[in-house]
Amino acid sequence: MTNTESELGRCLQWACSPRGGNNFYGRVLNGCGLHATPGLGTCGVTLDKKGRYVLLWDPAWFAAQDEAFRLLVIVHEAAHLILRHIERGIILQRLALNTNYSAKIKEVLNIAMDMAVNDLALRPMVDDNQKNFKTYRKELIWPESRGYSRGLTAEEYYVLLIQDLKKHGWSPQDSNSEDPQQTKATGNSGNEQPDEENGKGDGEENGKGDGEGRGKLPSWFKDLLNKKHKAVDWNKTFENLTDSEIQRAMDRARREARRIAAAATRQTIKARGVIPGCIKSTIDELLEDPSIPWQEVLRGQLRSAISQKLDESTAYPSVALLHSAGYEPYPGYQNNFTFNILAAFDTSASMSTDDFIDCCTELRGLLQTEEGVTVRLLHFDCTIQHVEDLTSDDAKDMSQSNTRYGYGGTSFNGPLRYAARLDTAEDWIAEAYNEDPHRSPFDLMLIFTDGYAPVPLPALDPQIPLFWVLTARGDAHAEMKLVLRMED
Repeated sequence: MTNTESELGRCLQWACSPRGGNNFYGRVLNGCGLHATPGLGTCGVTLDKKGRYVLLWDPAWFAAQDEAFRLLVIVHEAAHLILRHIERGIILQRLALNTNYSAKIKEVLNIAMDMAVNDLALRPMVDDNQKNFKTYRKELIWPESRGYSRGLTAEEYYVLLIQDLKKHGWSPQDSNSEDPQQTKATGNSGNEQPDEENGKGDGEENGKGDGEGRGKLPSWFKDLLNKKHKAVDWNKTFENLTDSEIQRAMDRARREARRIAAAATRQTIKARGVIPGCIKSTIDELLEDPSIPWQEVLRGQLRSAISQKLDESTAYPSVALLHSAGYEPYPGYQNNFTFNILAAFDTSASMSTDDFIDCCTELRGLLQTEEGVTVRLLHFDCTIQHVEDLTSDDAKDMSQSNTRYGYGGTSFNGPLRYAARLDTAEDWIAEAYNEDPHRSPFDLMLIFTDGYAPVPLPALDPQIPLFWVLTARGDAHAEMKLVLRMED
């Protein structure tokens, strides 16, 4: 590796050290593939064809930047990943009416993304350390320069920019409108702040600037093009892929973003670093995304359960479940129709804290799938340690800090005997024993586990559909007929 190529690695290593502030953002970029790309003229996060995150950088360009700017670049690009801007941008562009329209909105979208990233992640750095970053403050794009509110998403800034451009007579749908990618910015070089403190650029009151006609880009937008961080063209990666291939890549990208954020969070906390408060809520939301498509998993089970219950009753199902089940209401008395799930968390010593967090995340996603779903949750190791009832209303209150009960050895007998109504006091710890022989029957059972224990089937077959939800590195047994696996 040449000296210029080693500069990025050295900068990331410094950022992740105590001297560099145990930088969370540096650890995020360390979780990507790092590909040196001479001649690129920038540094940027992108996706490969399989949806894996890659950081491309021009070694000569990066080595030529001073330390302060390098740190801004690291934070800027890591924040794009955490906010999942690339996959969101690709999805937004795929909604465009045609290829020309899609190409024109790309630069507007890139500016909107830079606005969101700078506002959320760079502002605290620049404001708290003006001595080092004062030079660059005027070169960055801020939402207030257009009179926009702070704290909005990239999509919201995109809509505001499009609205402003249309006031000037420029529209991405207009075939006669200039293409931002082929238009040279004029006026400010990017080192001077344009006169936009009140949200008005040059000539905005008249709907067009000096020498600007209909379809021409206004000067204030050209100033933003000058200031915009040069982006990697992530569109080229997906040019020749089918819709299904792109969708698979986007699904992989969502899992990748979660994996990278989770690893960076663990490493930062272990090194006694600090997760930036400005982005912590975004990270929490990212880590809470379930990896299993519960809506798809439950749809068939819902139909089967509803059909069976309709045979047993003249009542019609809850309206909340009709869109999933595909049944039309018919005259009769409406009873309290619910879909009852028995979920059992393996909380034995072999299940790590991260595994338990993943289980909570998946259960939260499950509860958010349908309003009519109720869950009885068991914690178990060698015996049942805890029981509680949850509904969709409880999903918003579930977090990674949920209390865990267990840490002993593992036996699946307790929850399986409970599902079959064969459990006795010996299957429980004394203080948790719940003798309820008249409890409502369950429509589905889920066991969240790493699989490191003998499976006693078919001796304790619960007589209802049973899904084994395994951790990313869990051990699947031949006796496990229906297996779902949580992604890493």
